[in-house]
Amino acid sequence: IACQQVNQQKEANMLTAAQVRQALRDRNLAHVAREIGMNRQQLWQIANGLTMPRADTLEKISDYLEGKADGAKT
Repeated sequence: IACQQVNQQKEANMLTAAQVRQALRDRNLAHVAREIGMNRQQLWQIANGLTMPRADTLEKISDYLEGKADGAKT
């Protein structure tokens, strides 16, 4: 149950897919993709609303956009 509460809290703090798309509009997608360890084409599809990201992918992008250290590739 504690793990479920942590997951719910994380989801509540994440950006929505629409917010991610909006935030990516003025970003260099190749740079963002490289920073978070993601395929540029996949990020482009998410940014343009052609595909819906999985929850873990959305979390990774959201963390990067919000400046959280664990959202970037180490």
